[in-house]
Amino acid sequence: MNRFLILMMIFSLACYSSIGQGTNHAYERNLLIEHIHLLPMDSPEVLRDMQVWLREGKIFKIGKKLDYPLSGKKIDGKGQYLMPGLTEMHAHIPLPQGADDGKAEEAFFLWMANGITTIRGMLGHPRHLTYRERAAQEAGYAPRIFTSGPSINGNSAPSAAIATRMVREQKEAGYDFLKLHPGLKRAVFDSLVRVANQVEIPFAGHVSVDVGVRHAIESGYASIDHIDGYVEGLVPAEKGLIPGSGGFFGFNFTDEVDEHKLDALVSLTKAHRVAVVPTHSLMVSLAHPSWADSLHAMREMDFVSRPTLQQWKQTVYGFQASRSYEAERGLRYLALRDEILRKLKTAKVPILLGSDAPQIYNVPGFSIHHEMQAMLKAGFSPYEILYAGTVAPARFLGQAGKFGQIVEGGAADLIWLETNPLEDLTTLKNPVRVCVRGAWLEREEIFAGLEKIRTKYRK
Repeated sequence: MNRFLILMMIFSLACYSSIGQGTNHAYERNLLIEHIHLLPMDSPEVLRDMQVWLREGKIFKIGKKLDYPLSGKKIDGKGQYLMPGLTEMHAHIPLPQGADDGKAEEAFFLWMANGITTIRGMLGHPRHLTYRERAAQEAGYAPRIFTSGPSINGNSAPSAAIATRMVREQKEAGYDFLKLHPGLKRAVFDSLVRVANQVEIPFAGHVSVDVGVRHAIESGYASIDHIDGYVEGLVPAEKGLIPGSGGFFGFNFTDEVDEHKLDALVSLTKAHRVAVVPTHSLMVSLAHPSWADSLHAMREMDFVSRPTLQQWKQTVYGFQASRSYEAERGLRYLALRDEILRKLKTAKVPILLGSDAPQIYNVPGFSIHHEMQAMLKAGFSPYEILYAGTVAPARFLGQAGKFGQIVEGGAADLIWLETNPLEDLTTLKNPVRVCVRGAWLEREEIFAGLEKIRTKYRK
């Protein structure tokens, strides 16, 4: 499969429409939650039977017995669990159609309904800057947003002059980082990196074939997403394989790698402080010989338009019908990615939770649960997975203590759960309520919003 397929898939996003949510969520300027078990996420420890005082969208105080005003509103936590909201580190905010922001607002709701209170948008658009500002000003409108600029790739940036101009323009426009896609020539990439460092804007995303994963790491990627380039980076040079013939994220090279090269590649990643966003769920959907059929029948597909769902199906079936695909190779490829991820984890390379949604069979919000299960299968503990979706993203984004933890002074971005997610991650699929900087999205509101979307697509 051509590596530029990822670009085509990114632009084939589901058709969304507004659900009419936003600032209508319940908002209390002062609220005390009693008898609640806390998962602060700075360690696997659970703080039992605690009180949490929320004020003006922030966590004001935490303790066993707080001096709270008698007239203030209180909620009984009933011995349930409260943890920080999740961060989706590889999201695609739908592109606006003219003046219509409906499909983006629907995606925002789907993310929040699944406990995602921060997203990192990986394919920027000028309107996304507007969404980012509105999300910061209106609690409950959308998750907190960090956004890249428009894609910088071999087509959009064929020369160093164009690439460096894009870097400067995106920095001036106020984007949080640059998103790199495939096809960049090494000389163009090097010029881009030089100017990005000068203007102090980070870059992240894909690794172009001409650049190669080792040079990408040494050049200071903030994050490499999809574990892109790592499979290709394990192929011995003496095999004489054409670098660009690896197919989709190196799939064609599955049986050509030398895993003895992996430790050095992981050490290089660690030394240069490059984070990795695995997006395992995307690869499982594409390469697993039977998983796509199961996904196609899942209830969450009710939140996707039928044409988009059919397109996703054709993409997967087309890939699996290609000459390079074999079912056993698909399983070996996924096992190889699991091993790469385990090695990165063992070396304490920062791993960030991200699922690449909306994308093939990755519905916004719902896909994060598939990502968690894929990481669990790869050998992560539930705490390590939740850390990758809370504390680690906040630190990566320079926001430690501002979100991603239950800590005094931090944002009231919270997930309220019936049971302990450290014992069973699936409890995250059905939150009691979600708090987005002080605005509560209740379970009944979640159900009503989801039903409205389902009704639209399944008339």
